[in-house]
Amino acid sequence: MTSQSRAAIVRQLMTPRPSIAIAATTRHFDVHVWDRATRGYAADAAITRLSLEGGKVTVNRQPIVAPYFSGDTLTWSQKTDLGFSSGVIHFTRDRFAFGGQIHLGLHESVAVAHEVCGAVPPTVFMTQVARAPALGGPTDAGVAVTLGYELDPNGGLPISIIRFADEDVTTYCGMTINKDNLLQLDIPFMAQFAKPGFGISPLWPASGAIAFANDGLSFSGSLHKYDPATGEQTPQAFAWSGRAHAASQPATATAAVAPRLVAISNLSIAELVTLQPDPKLLQENAQDLLIQNTKWAMNPDWLGQFFGETRPQLPQSRIDTINLDLPFYQTKFAPAYLGWGFSHMTGPGAPSHTLSAAESDKLDLFLTKGLGDDPGYNRQNNALVIDAYIMTKPRIQDYINDGAEKWAKALFDQVTTDQQINLMMNRIITTHDMTLVNNTSTLLTCLQPSGELAQKYHTCFVLRPAIALANDVIFTDPDDIKTWLGDMIAQFIKIYIVTPTNPTQTRLRLQAAADELQTIMKDAGKAAELGAAATDFLISLHDLGFNNIAAAESKLAKYGPKVAGLFKMIAFGGGLLYAFKGFLDWNKLDDTGKANTIVTTIMLAGQAAESVPSMIKSVSEGFKNFSFRERGQLELTFSDRNVLTHAEFEMGKVDEEFVRKGAAEVRAAFRADGQIAGNATKWGKYFQNINKALKWLGVAVSAAFAVINTIEFNKVLSDPNSSVRDKAFSGIVAVAGLCETVCLTLNLAFSAACFGPAAAIFAVIGVVFMIVQMFEPQPKPESPVDKFMDDVVKPFLAAWTPPPADKSAQAAQAA
Repeated sequence: MTSQSRAAIVRQLMTPRPSIAIAATTRHFDVHVWDRATRGYAADAAITRLSLEGGKVTVNRQPIVAPYFSGDTLTWSQKTDLGFSSGVIHFTRDRFAFGGQIHLGLHESVAVAHEVCGAVPPTVFMTQVARAPALGGPTDAGVAVTLGYELDPNGGLPISIIRFADEDVTTYCGMTINKDNLLQLDIPFMAQFAKPGFGISPLWPASGAIAFANDGLSFSGSLHKYDPATGEQTPQAFAWSGRAHAASQPATATAAVAPRLVAISNLSIAELVTLQPDPKLLQENAQDLLIQNTKWAMNPDWLGQFFGETRPQLPQSRIDTINLDLPFYQTKFAPAYLGWGFSHMTGPGAPSHTLSAAESDKLDLFLTKGLGDDPGYNRQNNALVIDAYIMTKPRIQDYINDGAEKWAKALFDQVTTDQQINLMMNRIITTHDMTLVNNTSTLLTCLQPSGELAQKYHTCFVLRPAIALANDVIFTDPDDIKTWLGDMIAQFIKIYIVTPTNPTQTRLRLQAAADELQTIMKDAGKAAELGAAATDFLISLHDLGFNNIAAAESKLAKYGPKVAGLFKMIAFGGGLLYAFKGFLDWNKLDDTGKANTIVTTIMLAGQAAESVPSMIKSVSEGFKNFSFRERGQLELTFSDRNVLTHAEFEMGKVDEEFVRKGAAEVRAAFRADGQIAGNATKWGKYFQNINKALKWLGVAVSAAFAVINTIEFNKVLSDPNSSVRDKAFSGIVAVAGLCETVCLTLNLAFSAACFGPAAAIFAVIGVVFMIVQMFEPQPKPESPVDKFMDDVVKPFLAAWTPPPADKSAQAAQAA
């Protein structure tokens, strides 16, 4: 790859995607609070309303004095005469809904956490459509447009609402952010929707696009009408505009007078959760510190000749850190940094002794793989990330001084509640973005440099999406089902035949089913018949026609209602098994490994049945898809940290490198041409809509893979065993390739997959390479740059030995 193409890719990865600036919007949100008793969101007098108005924020009409906006997130932490308040709020990309956590209390030490979700009530826009394609001129009243969210009456997260003339169009219309960073509604032409729409109104938008103002009160754009004569849309576009109907316009939030701020004296988890970094600012600060360190460490003559500067004044702690790797700065980074700048100079003062093509390629390689593999660079960057974090959020220093490990554990407990994991998982599914998870990982790593909690946190978001696949399983191969069904029934009997202390009603039903199954399985003939009937039932689930399912269930009915009602749970367990198979070399596992995997899936399926008892209803109660509420309960069950920790432990027993294996499957799906080929993975055969699922599974797995490999690599930096280092670095190269491919395919910024401390990965991708490109030395015409190129840069390149090539990465790149 040439330096120009590398630079183009890195620029694309580092370019922020269009987004609506939260500080520029006006929104008024109704708020629901998590009710632990009902396990759902409901109205609560504690917090009823949150408003945004041009950068001003109010909660229950009380002003937030210093809100902090970063990407999709709003944070604050303040103490006033009225009490303490803090919040971490994550908005949807359209800024019409949010989820998060707000702490309230008399002071920070006793503040109570409230898990919250909010939604802008649907706004009705009365619209006008131009009579002629030309701009201006008379208009006619078009169909009303309704946009917003509704708070789920069943206690779930907000539900998106898009309607034309009271008809729901969310199935085919989509919200995007346009190049002007405005919310845009895109309406693709689909005849099956346009034709009946025309029957409602001749001005029904067969296709079109409209952009909404940041105050949410108007829109403008254009539409194409439906032509019944051709069955197509009209070739001409007609101007289309709308204004919020007066009755649906939200009342402005009349805020109280801003209260007097009081210093926050005590450290608290309520404040700590708000100290998450802005990824862009953190990276910029780390880059600035790296250049400062380089200028302090480099030959003073170079600094004077080429920059006209003297050595910068740095605190002793920074100097002590630099001295740990002084040769890295003086003999590697400074020559490469200056050499790149000089070799790309033009005009007066540019060297006449330039680098050859081979030398230029070698310098490019050093500024990517060479830096990524260098222990000095990684040790220095790890220290700089913490320094940069403190620059970004100075308050974090007090938590570090008070006992960073203690606060890291408290933070981990706070961000791994079932509500928080579920909220973050829903966000990953809808945005395909891990930036918020990465921000939390960076904060955890700042407090605990070993990275153990950051790794555990990210692993939650590997297993949670894997489990989420189970509901979309399809069974099509009876021979494949036979390879695990018998073992799953046997393990079910073994686990549930025993009565636990204080069993629930669901557990008693499972025990009764296990007892009946045990009797059946003792008769080989009946066992074979049951296996065949169960296989027919599982395959019938692929075609959710009630007649097929009823026929399959009727074959199970003769084995008793308890056994017959069990097989929806078995189907869920099979879905879990197929999801986990994507993280394992199943055919290479021994019998113990396969048995452990099946035990894990049947225990998780049992927990699902405890959460949703209808999963094990008898045949007489009829087949029933999970309701929205039941799906919500399942999601919460599998967002429980104890459940995920158990799954991680069991998967680790089967294969310690299960995340790495899953990453290989993801890499097989994300092709170099920007397409997703889900059928190329182990998941492709077993799950519906696998390409869609891989968008969120892929980014979650690649982000976790980045964290795990970063931590492993940092641990072996000082290991004298070169083979250990080489293996760890090959993992870094694999991560860089995976993250790059996933982000380019999904059109995500690099922060969506990689967290702050991943120095080696940033280097291999070429982010440091981009920093160097921004350097433009400006020596005077008489300055000795030719001598520097001949005496320093070229000898450095001649002496440097590149790290061992990663053959798998080379092969993938060649392909």
